[in-house]
Amino acid sequence: MRIIQVLLLTAMMMAPASFPAQGQESSSPDVSANRDFRGRIVRGPYETNSFGDNIWVGAAGGVNLYESSLTAPQGAGAALDINVGKWLTPCAGIRVGYQGLRASDAAGSFSHNYVHGDFLWNVSDAISGYRKDRRWDFVPFISTGLVRSSDGSAARNSLGVGAGLLNVIRITDLIDLTLEVRQLALCPDFRGGASAGFSGMTSATFGISFNIGKSGFRRCNSTEYESHVGALESARDALARSNDRFRAMNERLIEQNETLRAEAERRSSTAVQNVTLVCPEVLFFAEGEDELSAGELFHLDTYVKNAMDLNRNKIFMVTGYADRKTSSESADQSLAGRRAEYVASILREKYRLPEDRIIVMSAGADDLWGDSSLNRCVVVE
Repeated sequence: MRIIQVLLLTAMMMAPASFPAQGQESSSPDVSANRDFRGRIVRGPYETNSFGDNIWVGAAGGVNLYESSLTAPQGAGAALDINVGKWLTPCAGIRVGYQGLRASDAAGSFSHNYVHGDFLWNVSDAISGYRKDRRWDFVPFISTGLVRSSDGSAARNSLGVGAGLLNVIRITDLIDLTLEVRQLALCPDFRGGASAGFSGMTSATFGISFNIGKSGFRRCNSTEYESHVGALESARDALARSNDRFRAMNERLIEQNETLRAEAERRSSTAVQNVTLVCPEVLFFAEGEDELSAGELFHLDTYVKNAMDLNRNKIFMVTGYADRKTSSESADQSLAGRRAEYVASILREKYRLPEDRIIVMSAGADDLWGDSSLNRCVVVE
């Protein structure tokens, strides 16, 4: 009869898990807080909480039922559950605690102590989205830890692993009621004697938990980040455009550089010639004379040779001058002509120049130089 009572109690505690999570929602005005404008579930992301946020401390009492394949269950023992937990995200949490007190088998009552760590998964938040004001959360968990039993004469230790379902019923933001069932698997010889094919402990507890520190999760507001992202994208696009302009400028500079380099190479390969220019030669005569001194003849010889080196086919123009103080205008004209003819004869006889390459002119007494002594000359060009 006791076995049936425990099983019925366990079934009653697990029954709410079959209800849809949406049916446990609050009727507060914030009922659509986890829905977007189209009514779809919004699942995050959520801001990371600090170390002291979303922590709870809980205590519960209930019954323990020891099972073994060697003997039938002998009755329920009192159960005590004390735990501390933290929600890391709206769906995932961790918990450490003590669970145990008393249990019974064929040999009698014994103490049962289980120090454990649990990983919790809030299936309500996972399926229906996070709601801080949800009245009922269904939280499956897996558990592992160290189990110790003692009947006064001997104590035994065992590694325990198990799973269960935690029902969290919201009363206020600070207080929740808890309804929990747990199945723990133990070593086959947990109670000593012959090795059993199965050894385990079923526990069912009802209790209360207190939320300490900041509770709840805040969904990330992406608007601020989106504005930053938009600004960064605009800056990136502007930088890309600047890079394109600089790239185009660089390509133009490369082309100009290649052009200048080619021009420099072309100019460096061009032969540089030294060009010697021969200025017209002025040969001076003594007053009234129509023959040159030895010095002026030397000047004439130097000029003709230089001119002939530059141009073998050069045509020489010989112009005679006289000063006005010498005589009359006709006499000056005659003297200027004789001087020019004298120089022309030297070009014909000494340098073998033909007549068609010598032009003889007489300027008479034109005062071109502003000094009578300077007008007594012949200009060869």
